[in-house]
Amino acid sequence: MNQSAPTFSNVRHLIVVTLFAAGLLVGCASSPKSKSTQEQAPAKNDASAATSTSAPARSESAGPNVVDKRPMSDREAEIHSLWVSSCDYGVFTIPEDSAAETYMASLHDELAAVPGDPWSGHQVVVTHYAAYLNNKKALKSRAVFAGVGGLLGGLIANAVTKTPTGGESCAQNKMHGGWFAGSEVTTSFAPIIVELEATVDGKPFKVHSVYSPTVATSPKPKKPAERAQLDAAIKKADKAFVSALTGQAGRFMASAKSTTTNVPDATNANSSEAPAVGGGSELMFRAKKVADQMGCGNIRSIGETTFAAQCTDHAVAIDCESGQCYPTHTISTATNQ
Repeated sequence: MNQSAPTFSNVRHLIVVTLFAAGLLVGCASSPKSKSTQEQAPAKNDASAATSTSAPARSESAGPNVVDKRPMSDREAEIHSLWVSSCDYGVFTIPEDSAAETYMASLHDELAAVPGDPWSGHQVVVTHYAAYLNNKKALKSRAVFAGVGGLLGGLIANAVTKTPTGGESCAQNKMHGGWFAGSEVTTSFAPIIVELEATVDGKPFKVHSVYSPTVATSPKPKKPAERAQLDAAIKKADKAFVSALTGQAGRFMASAKSTTTNVPDATNANSSEAPAVGGGSELMFRAKKVADQMGCGNIRSIGETTFAAQCTDHAVAIDCESGQCYPTHTISTATNQ
């Protein structure tokens, strides 16, 4: 009787074994689900990787390859000098993160937007790109009149800061950025100066652009209206860089597609058919092809091998030699009339 009756110890041992076996069964039943979840995770990561790798495809398919080789001082906020007697007093480096997008992205997009995408595949290495706020005149005037108390001092200071103050009194080579001429400003607010230096396929280019804000802008723009001033200054500098390339590096834009020697005859330079090789009309046709790439209109001869292409608000001179035509410089509207 005692031998057949289960003891408490045996019952406890039986319960433990049963629970352990149940745990194994649950584990086996749940393991395929866990494995499936682990197998699906890489698929999600792959999708994310595909998204991240497809992001720069836009920069590869259009526009040039823009390489950022700038020093950190171009990107971060900086007070150039606290000494009133210094030429750098009142000049600030505006932090790049105050802009809507990075300067490199903005420059790339401006170059990629040129009709015909002529800069695709070219390399632009940027060694200097910074935006400066030059508030020296206003700060110096406040320092001068700080000792004049009462209403008179306030009126004098306001009158000085709200009146166009002309350009920099210091020489450009005496300043670490932010120089401007009086003829470059159009408002009484502190100007934003953008300096850009880069090489295009190894050829150096430099841009000095001055933007006159329509509202007062702080060295660290926070308000949307202030940020809009910085964005406008960057856009103006990018357009100036594109204009410099068009005017000074037109050979980059020469098309190698117009080298055929068996083309039909045509007498109209603005015709879609190419004239016979060997005459002046053929050069005009080639020049027209270059003008079309730049988004310009009709052309006219201004020399034996030189033509003028009419663009929106200016004209571009196009020179031809050795069967190739390329833009060389811009022509003002007044000159073109």
